[in-house]
Amino acid sequence: MEEATVTVPAGTFDAIYVKLRDSEGTESEAWINPEEIPISGMLKNVAPSQMGEVVIELKAFQKN
Repeated sequence: MEEATVTVPAGTFDAIYVKLRDSEGTESEAWINPEEIPISGMLKNVAPSQMGEVVIELKAFQKN
């Protein structure tokens, strides 16, 4: 876990970068900011799948 900056379609954010390992030993990467992004704080997630790498990114964000 470390501090990082990540750029996604919704903009550039300060984030916490973490590498996650599930019970089967599969690793994924996540950039999160629970203080600015509601619900899960997820900005970006990169994970392997049977069809190749899956990348999930925050596309839009509007702060109230």
